Amino acid sequence: MKITDLKCAVVDGYPLVRIDTDEGISGLAQIEFPKSYLKPHVLFYKRFIVGEDPRNVERVMLRIRRLGGFKPWGSSVSAVEMALWDIAGKAMGVPLYRLLGGKVRDKVRVYNTG
Repeated sequence: MKITDLKCAVVDGYPLVRIDTDEGISGLAQIEFPKSYLKPHVLFYKRFIVGEDPRNVERVMLRIRRLGGFKPWGSSVSAVEMALWDIAGKAMGVPLYRLLGGKVRDKVRVYNTG
C-alpha cells in the first residue's frame, strides 16, 4: 500500500485532511480549532509522504516532524498522523483503539468548558 495523495479542505474554518492510497483506502482527520491558514502548510507535506506506506506511521512521521512539528504548525503534523492511523485501522479491519493499546473503559465522562 502506498500514499497517492494528500488533500486539505477548509469547512467553516476547520481544515479537514484526507490521505488517499493506491488501494482505495482514505484516512481522515480534522484540525481542532478554526485555523484555515494551515491549509498550505498541510499541503506542504504532500511531497514528503507520497509513495510511503501509510501503515508505517512512525516512519512517515519521522520524515515530516523535523520539517515543522512545532507551534503554530504542529496541528498540521498531528492531522497528518491522525489520518495515517485512520488508514492503518481501516487496512487491518480493526478500530483504531485496538492499534493504540486496546479498550480501557466502556464509558467516558464528558464536560463542557468555555
